[in-house]
Amino acid sequence: MDQREIRGMEEMYWRVAFQLKTAEEMQKDIGDPNVFDILYEPFELYTDVRKRNQMEILKSVVFELKKDFNDEFESLQKFKDDQVFSIKEKNELIAEILYNLKLEEELFEPQDHPLENPNLILETHESEIKVVKYLTKEERAVKEEEERKLREREEALKGDNVGQRGLKTMMGGTELNLKKEKNNMD
Repeated sequence: MDQREIRGMEEMYWRVAFQLKTAEEMQKDIGDPNVFDILYEPFELYTDVRKRNQMEILKSVVFELKKDFNDEFESLQKFKDDQVFSIKEKNELIAEILYNLKLEEELFEPQDHPLENPNLILETHESEIKVVKYLTKEERAVKEEEERKLREREEALKGDNVGQRGLKTMMGGTELNLKKEKNNMD
């Protein structure tokens, strides 16, 4: 190798090292880039490369949102645990003071909300179901039999009932009207 080649390689090394140093300095000056600043606008997505880049950027945006949500949730959970612990400590002090004063009072005890238990969230009740239940042939037959018996009972009650017919004849068919008028007068 001659001197020119060696000098050329050294210059190239120093140029690359100098450019890396400026890139690092720029990174420190800029800080972490905001992912929302590098998103493409919808009308800028006219090439496949930009569309693929946009998908990757959106994945990182979603990841950042999830991370922020989890951080906020953990801080709220810690705050809640601290408050519950504080309430329990104060309850112990109050109970001790009440014991010394020989008084009996009911103390507030913080309880978990039923929706915080995942097993309770997954339980469903018949009143929550809005879809008509599918009945099998056997279930339909049982239901039709019950409805038939109910209809027969109603028809038997509607039939020729001597007591009801006599009462209507005696009252002139106005038994309900007389009762309403009597209640209004009273």
